[in-house]
Amino acid sequence: MKRSLKKALALTVALIMCAVCAVTVFAEDDPVIYYFVDCGDYLTDTVSEGDSFGMYNTVTDQFFGADPGTGRQWGVVDEAYDEATSTSYGDTRVITTWTWAYEYNTAGTDVPKEQSNRYCHNMSENGLDRVITYKFEMPEDGEYVVEVGFACPWGNSSPVDFYLNGELAYDTVMIDSGGSEYAYATVSPVDGYITVEAKSVQPTINMSYIIISNVLTNEETTNWEDFVYTPDTGDETDAATEAPATDGDNDGNGVVNTSGDNTPADSQGSGSDSGDKTEESGCGSTISACAAIFAITSCAAVAVKKRKIK
Repeated sequence: MKRSLKKALALTVALIMCAVCAVTVFAEDDPVIYYFVDCGDYLTDTVSEGDSFGMYNTVTDQFFGADPGTGRQWGVVDEAYDEATSTSYGDTRVITTWTWAYEYNTAGTDVPKEQSNRYCHNMSENGLDRVITYKFEMPEDGEYVVEVGFACPWGNSSPVDFYLNGELAYDTVMIDSGGSEYAYATVSPVDGYITVEAKSVQPTINMSYIIISNVLTNEETTNWEDFVYTPDTGDETDAATEAPATDGDNDGNGVVNTSGDNTPADSQGSGSDSGDKTEESGCGSTISACAAIFAITSCAAVAVKKRKIK
């Protein structure tokens, strides 16, 4: 009788410990945004509905330099920041020598990221190649997903080619006149940076947004407004989220999404089944007391590795 009670007690403890692990441990591919850039945003200290700042940026757009909150180097790369023209609008939009924030939205308002954009200003008129370049400091090596949004408000900025670190990632991104589109590809940093470029032979380019993350993101599948990150201050502690990883059935690289349902199951290109590991206990099915102790120890170690920010 006593032996049966002990076994029952061991079973109960093991099940409780595994349940605790299941709600504590996060999958290795939990969605994380490293940079969210709303190109041409008028109010750079806020994000539009459904979006979130990245771990490494505390403003949505800036000239290349140190982020005011995290110190990470990132921003639009151009000859110079045109401070006089930028401040003349009475907001925080960023205007450079050859790239301007699209000025036809209502001043002082936060519009969806697909409706704002940075465009090539007077490049065609001066015989210059049309190009918009952003550069991002990435403190850790690895493979990242880069998603770039484009617009075509005037009907003269399609198609456009999308480059990562100087290599063609996707050519001929087609955007309907008055519409928007996005393309994505995976890339690893070179010398600690990821460079994102758009090039075109058309009169201009309208770049709407850039998201650097560990999974493909879009408003159809993920509400990034729910994810709150502590600004990175240079330490090596990761931030985590409580949301499940984005899943899907298209894991091709450099795919342009035109229907909103082409979300890859494994955007990191690992070839693993990580998309099915949204929440794992890491606990075996052994129902002994020793297994329970091992489970809580292992799960606690993983919980320390990733912080849950809420």
